[in-house]
Amino acid sequence: MPLGPLAALFLCTAAAGAAPGVSISVSKPSEKPVLGEPFRLEYEVSWPADYAISLDTAALPSGSGDFGVLEHSFKGKGPGGGKFLIKAVPFAMGISTFPPLSLLLSGPDGEFSASAPDVPLEIEPFIKERTPPNLIRDIYPPFRFGVPRWVWWLLALAAAAAAALWWRRRRRGFPAGGAAAGGEPALPPYENALRELDRLLSSGTWDPAAPKAFYVRLSAILRDYLDGEGGMEAQLMTTSDLLKELRKKTLTASLLADSRAFLNKADLVKFARLPVSEQERDSDADKLRALLGGLHGFFAPPPPPPPPPGQGGAR
Repeated sequence: MPLGPLAALFLCTAAAGAAPGVSISVSKPSEKPVLGEPFRLEYEVSWPADYAISLDTAALPSGSGDFGVLEHSFKGKGPGGGKFLIKAVPFAMGISTFPPLSLLLSGPDGEFSASAPDVPLEIEPFIKERTPPNLIRDIYPPFRFGVPRWVWWLLALAAAAAAALWWRRRRRGFPAGGAAAGGEPALPPYENALRELDRLLSSGTWDPAAPKAFYVRLSAILRDYLDGEGGMEAQLMTTSDLLKELRKKTLTASLLADSRAFLNKADLVKFARLPVSEQERDSDADKLRALLGGLHGFFAPPPPPPPPPGQGGAR
């Protein structure tokens, strides 16, 4: 999200270690970050010109907490001044605190450390930002009888779980791994997922007036893959529970963000009737293909190459 000119600033001085003459200001996003959507923080730093400064990347959020860092960069403004830019993604709604950055300085008097302040942020739900109000009335009808909002959330989640259970049981009527009734051998989960994706794209299932059926099968491909190669009961989980399980697997922040974005988009099409163009359909299919490749690299990394000839025997 762009940083607005009126974004709030947080000021601090150098942390313990007596880093000489360091000042740091943080610009928050001009709009509230959205769950699962990348946002940017900008840290403007000044320090003595005869010192060098760097970011302690080991202290950046890894994705196991409320945030994951996707990118970081530095733009210098000359000796003694510059900006650290952080691109991060939130994994929890509500008030969360982006942890302080740690900066390292080295110069004529030795090495020192400085700390940027932590940044409190209010994370918005993705549905509020992504779905036009007139498209979610089927999930959230008018509250004329004082029914709490969370009741409708539970009903929607229960419907999603029931649909996933029905789909799971329906698929059990076919040979495991996607094998055909004619005796076609079962494929490993990753190769089977790619085959099912190609079959879906050529099946004629797509209907621009009713894209739900296509996205039900599209998301089922990912869930089947996670069942087989990730060791999860993904077809029986709600999207929220599935994302929690993926976080426990210590995926990279990028894979977590891509998984969340894909599953959330599919849910909006399936349950909130989000309209989808043919171009978006193709883009989402490409995103699933790339996501499957990334997950396969995480769950089933390639074996190490064999030693060169003459180096594998006893010395």
